[in-house]
Amino acid sequence: MESINDDNLQAADKNHNDAADYGNLIAAWHAADIATHVGFIIGFPFDTYESIARDIERLKHAIQVDQASFFMLTFIQGSMDHLHAVQNGVPIDMDLNRYDSFHPTMDHPHMSREQWFDSYKQAWQRFYSFDNIRDILQRAPPRMYWNVFKNIVWYKSAAILEGNHPMMTGFFRLKGRTARRPGYPIDSPLQYLRWRARRSSDLCEPGSIASLNWKNCGCKPASVVNVKSA
Repeated sequence: MESINDDNLQAADKNHNDAADYGNLIAAWHAADIATHVGFIIGFPFDTYESIARDIERLKHAIQVDQASFFMLTFIQGSMDHLHAVQNGVPIDMDLNRYDSFHPTMDHPHMSREQWFDSYKQAWQRFYSFDNIRDILQRAPPRMYWNVFKNIVWYKSAAILEGNHPMMTGFFRLKGRTARRPGYPIDSPLQYLRWRARRSSDLCEPGSIASLNWKNCGCKPASVVNVKSA
C-alpha cells in the first residue's frame, strides 16, 4: 500500500494505485475470509507530522486493514531517488548502518528528523493500540482469528515493548558462539553459555514478548464468545 495520500503516490510514480479504492479492496479480501497485511512508508514528500496521524486513523477506521508494517522512506545508494537527492543537495547520512528503513537518513521537507522519527514511532503505537487491536480481533473471521492474533502479539510486542521493528525480532534469537563481527573477541564456551542463559531468562521478565498472553488483548474469537453466551 505504501501510502494513502494521492500526492505521495503520484510523486512516487505509482499512478496505478487508487487510494480511494483501498477500502473496497480490503473489504473484498475480508469477504473471502482473507486477512490483510500492508506495508506503509512514512516520510514521502507530501507527508507532514499531522497528515501522518490522519492517515493512520484512516488506515484503522476507514480502510480497516488487519495488520500494518511501518517503514521510513530511505533512499538506497544506487537508486534514482538517491541520485536525485544528491543532485538537489539534500543532506544525506553517510553511515550505511542507518539505512535499514527504521531511521531517518536524510532531511525531510516538512519535518525535522526528530519529528519524522517520532511520527514513525507514533504510527506503531496508534495502529497497535488496545482499541484498534480489539476492533481487528472482533471483526476477524474465526478461521483466521488465531493467525491474526499471533501476528498482532508479535508486532505490538516487538515495536512497542522491545522498541525494534518486528521483522528484525523474534522470541528467541539464534546466535553462534563464533559468529562475531570482525575485531570482537570470541567468548569461551563457558562465557557464551552464561551470557545466553542470562539472555534467555529475560524472555520471562514481565513485559517481555514471551510473557504476553491472549488475555492482554481482551478479546476472544467469535466462536468462543458464542459458546459462552449460549
